Amino acid sequence: MARLVVRTQPNPGKTPEQSLLRTQEGDVVDIVNDGVEIRPGTLNSGHYRIIDLPGIPQEALVHLKAAVFDTEGGLVRRRAKTLDIDALRSPEWAGRSEMTLAEVATLTKMRA
Repeated sequence: MARLVVRTQPNPGKTPEQSLLRTQEGDVVDIVNDGVEIRPGTLNSGHYRIIDLPGIPQEALVHLKAAVFDTEGGLVRRRAKTLDIDALRSPEWAGRSEMTLAEVATLTKMRA
């Protein structure tokens, strides 16, 4: 089973350029397999949400961590895709810790 670690709080840099290079609300920060220990600081910080995907290998979700690079290979944005943070906060999704691959797909959008 894959586990998504999703940022739920703002993560601004000191400048707008720095902010583009940091994970933002809705971004998948990490993907781990079931049984991999997530650090207590991450679990207890209030900045992340853990979403379990039973039966789905983490390899099926690596696209959620893909970055955006310029033509010279420089990092432009930390994540190309994000999960809809407003939807994740809605009553429909707020209390859920497990989702299907199809449900994650419905919440996934391209970063502007």
